[in-house]
Amino acid sequence: MRVISGTAKGKRLFSPENYSLRPTLDRVKESIFNMISGALPDAAALDLFAGTGQLGIEALSRGAKRCSFVEKDAAACRLIQKNLSYTGLSGCATLIRGDVLASVRRLSGKMLKFDLVFADPPYKCDYFGSSDGINLLKLEYLCDIIAVNGLFIAEHRSRDRLDFGPEFREIRNRVFGQTSITILKRL
Repeated sequence: MRVISGTAKGKRLFSPENYSLRPTLDRVKESIFNMISGALPDAAALDLFAGTGQLGIEALSRGAKRCSFVEKDAAACRLIQKNLSYTGLSGCATLIRGDVLASVRRLSGKMLKFDLVFADPPYKCDYFGSSDGINLLKLEYLCDIIAVNGLFIAEHRSRDRLDFGPEFREIRNRVFGQTSITILKRL
């Protein structure tokens, strides 16, 4: 796991010792950033279910002006801090330790807007609405924090289909074996 491009290019990120996290594969990450490269300069990014922080760190390395990382696991938060410090990107990052749904609700109350939102939840949980779980994509307060024309980048199981409401339009989907990347545009 490494930073692929930008100011921190080539730096290897620290990874979890217990593998309770499922870091995005480098080839998948490279594909994501190739698909969204035009949206990166000076973007405000949000990395939900941040894990190691690699998606937000990649965005910062490639020109995003700031990134907020949301992660509830204390060990993962320490790992994100370590990776931000190692890459020299701590100055433009905010780490929020907490549940994603509660954190997004709090962010909406602060009237913050993000141009890019990355979401890579645990595959065992359904945050995108293919079963009876809470559908993150249909929460009003999620839409409140994504700028008009902002991008929502979801990493999910290939067999799962995203159920998104009228606030989003799918602009891209790529499949990498059991993993899919779906990019939605906020209308």
